[in-house]
Amino acid sequence: MREIIKLNRDKTYKDYKVDFPELDVPGVYAWRGASGKVKWGSAKKSILLRLLSARTDLEHGEVKIVGFIPTTSTFATREEQKAHNYFLDFATDGEWYYAIPTKIIHDYIQYRQGQIYENELILQRRCKTEVPTLWGNEKAVKFRPKCYYYPELPAQNTKEAGKGGKGEYWRSYCARHLLENDKGIRKNPSFFMRNGRPRVYVSQKFHNEELKRKQENKEVKGTLEEYFD
Repeated sequence: MREIIKLNRDKTYKDYKVDFPELDVPGVYAWRGASGKVKWGSAKKSILLRLLSARTDLEHGEVKIVGFIPTTSTFATREEQKAHNYFLDFATDGEWYYAIPTKIIHDYIQYRQGQIYENELILQRRCKTEVPTLWGNEKAVKFRPKCYYYPELPAQNTKEAGKGGKGEYWRSYCARHLLENDKGIRKNPSFFMRNGRPRVYVSQKFHNEELKRKQENKEVKGTLEEYFD
């Protein structure tokens, strides 16, 4: 991870897109102001575009990025809230935080990415079905489509695991309400069309969270059928 990335007024978006393509994605970012304070924010389309637009609000016209976590468009806000909660003791005003040492920020980012990686390993260990490949047998879960909301997790298989995914049926939700907010959703590998209707694959974790939320809000199941399989 780079110690710090500086964006100034000397280059355009096209220039920086070549220099830092890893920033041209949705996600969460931490940037350090002239006072040393840190701001945590999120971008549903592009971290790079979001921070380049912030240059005009700064007297010196330079943004210093301390670190970032790539996410999907939908998951960016949720990941930002996790960062806010984690650094709550450093909070000063709004999204600004006292001068958090760069190492602590990088440790947090590695922790979050480690959680994502560990979740994937746990799922692969639990999966007993294997698929033959050119490189030997692989866990079947590795080849499942990913969850739109939790891209580190595979979609939930609602039937018995099959060889190479044959006979498996992956859970999905209606995606009509996502089309307006996520302009790039059609290119997302978790997006697909079924009978002319837009849908996204979802994991068991997200499905359970939705069921719990709807139960707490006392929503009528009959009005939610289109969102589920």
